Amino acid sequence: MRIALAALALTACGNASRPAPPYDLSLHAECGALQSANGVAISTVHLRLVGVTAVSDRASADGRAQVAEIDLSPGGAVDQDLPSAPPGLYSAVQLALGDAANAGVDVQAVWNGEPLHATVFGGPFDVACPTAAPLQLGRRAHLALHADPAAWFGGVDLASATTDSDDVGLLLSNDDNAPQAQQLLINVVASLKLDCSAD
Repeated sequence: MRIALAALALTACGNASRPAPPYDLSLHAECGALQSANGVAISTVHLRLVGVTAVSDRASADGRAQVAEIDLSPGGAVDQDLPSAPPGLYSAVQLALGDAANAGVDVQAVWNGEPLHATVFGGPFDVACPTAAPLQLGRRAHLALHADPAAWFGGVDLASATTDSDDVGLLLSNDDNAPQAQQLLINVVASLKLDCSAD
């Protein structure tokens, strides 16, 4: 009888106490609206982020804190919860632009009346936030990544870009006008900003 009463008491206590909530990390990624800047009128943008991994003081490549791929268009956003991400102090995301099959940045635009098509790849690289956010038991941490297409063509020397006879307009890629494509890649990476917060 005593054993049965003891078991009943333990069961009652177990039901009364709720388990602590899990760790909860959220990732928000967005691309700013299209703007004409530096003489370039952008018409379409496709931004492909690959292997987006939240970086903490405990891990830099933990699959539990990773989103395999994120596709963005101007004015678009993606929200992803990572409830299995390990606790730690989160201060950056690591990512690559594109993969073997798809460009990280695909831009259609017009410059001086000429059609312009740019495709660039890059990474992996880190984007850090000004203030790290702690992910602790029972609390929620937020990472917000923002890309701004308005700054992408700053300093890109399109005037010296060549047009091959078999090309339509200007092409920027690893194979066509590579120096301009490299500057575009630098600008895209620089335009990525990350905010980290917790509640």
